Amino acid sequence: MNPTKLISRNIDIKLKDIEQIETQCCLCGNKNKEVIKAKKILSEKFTNYEYLKFKSDYMCTDCAKCIKDDRLRKNNFLADEDHIIFLKQNEIENYIFEVGKYIKIPFLFAITRSFKKHNSFKCNLNYDYDYFYIQEEDKKYLFDVKEMKKLYKILEDAYLFFTKEEMITGNYKFMSIEKYGKKKFLKLEEILNKHRGTHQFELLIYILNSEKRNEYIKRKKEEEKNGKKSKTMCSGNVNEHLELY
Repeated sequence: MNPTKLISRNIDIKLKDIEQIETQCCLCGNKNKEVIKAKKILSEKFTNYEYLKFKSDYMCTDCAKCIKDDRLRKNNFLADEDHIIFLKQNEIENYIFEVGKYIKIPFLFAITRSFKKHNSFKCNLNYDYDYFYIQEEDKKYLFDVKEMKKLYKILEDAYLFFTKEEMITGNYKFMSIEKYGKKKFLKLEEILNKHRGTHQFELLIYILNSEKRNEYIKRKKEEEKNGKKSKTMCSGNVNEHLELY
């Protein structure tokens, strides 16, 4: 089993010009009896030649299907042998910490930010729900579910006060720090500094739900407009998450 073979089971694309020749696939390197000329699949825009595993003019039907399916370039996705789950940015947080609820082993997880680069044939097959590889276009990294889930709770609370840019760079507005609380902020930065610059940290920032934040800010403004004392959504949670980390 390899990534493209797993994914292709869930792709319904009819390929043309299939030839009955036993040869190795230029992309995955596996021997196959049903192949197609690689030049019929790879367009002039294809640039990932470093991923080709065998010098051949042919590609297997599994790899060809993955290359031809635009959904795999334009979406985040989870996949196992039975299905593919395509995810919007704001949906990733609902799946990434509980992968085992939605798919079985082996599985793969792919993230895109450009919505145009190939992920399928670069992925690793995963056999552990708590510690698995994520393929993010040209980046591959291990994701520690238990560790990152704790960190994400902290980031969710902090996101109600700070922008993603502030947390990514560590350059905060003084007014934001004042609203969050100076003592809590020092503890927050102690934690974030340990992870800042890592692929895992940047992914967590990327998937933070902006809709939840916008709802909170809207409600807070309405409370202030009505002369009420603003109640933060994370009241009672900030200190708890910081201390439990």
